[in-house]
Amino acid sequence: MEKLILFSAMNEAKRKGLVVIHGGCGIIGAMDAAREQECRGALAESANAAMRQLSSGGSALAAVVEAVKVLEDCPQVGTYILFNYIQFNCGKGSVFTRDGTNEMDAGVMDGYTGAVGGVSTLTNVKNPICAAHCVLKHSVHSLLCGPGAEKFAAAHGCVTEAREYFFTQHRYHTICCVLQSCCVIEHMTSFDRHKNRKQIYTRGD
Repeated sequence: MEKLILFSAMNEAKRKGLVVIHGGCGIIGAMDAAREQECRGALAESANAAMRQLSSGGSALAAVVEAVKVLEDCPQVGTYILFNYIQFNCGKGSVFTRDGTNEMDAGVMDGYTGAVGGVSTLTNVKNPICAAHCVLKHSVHSLLCGPGAEKFAAAHGCVTEAREYFFTQHRYHTICCVLQSCCVIEHMTSFDRHKNRKQIYTRGD
């Protein structure tokens, strides 16, 4: 049986805020003790980042953005330096597409007003959750996608990175294994562990 790791943080002094997060699913069964400890540390950092925002008078919406940013910025989170294969599937550590790119989505909702903002298929925005927040605050639309979303995010101050930034060895290994298991010829452009561009060809039986 797999287990679900949830982390929460509460402002004990005033009891005016509660944060509950999870880091996704599907890998817990494969974790050893060291990996689980690193993962728990990052989740705790995420919950605490949100609580710090609430404790300083920030909104629940701002707290959510801060929590997700921590997960998007793994493997380097506060005092926790995660193993190269512990990243969460968002921001740095996002899975590869079959074409060898990292395409990221994010969405956020204001529970008080019902306003929503989302982005899809981003390839160069460091924190997609910030882009989604910008859509909520500054766009008449609810969802922006692709290059248009990237331009919108950059215009509103979101940090962008070269595509190599999002490369992680664990996700690279995963997509290689997936393609090798296919029963058709596959072709992918990606980056090796040294972030050098390379072509990958796999052929199934």
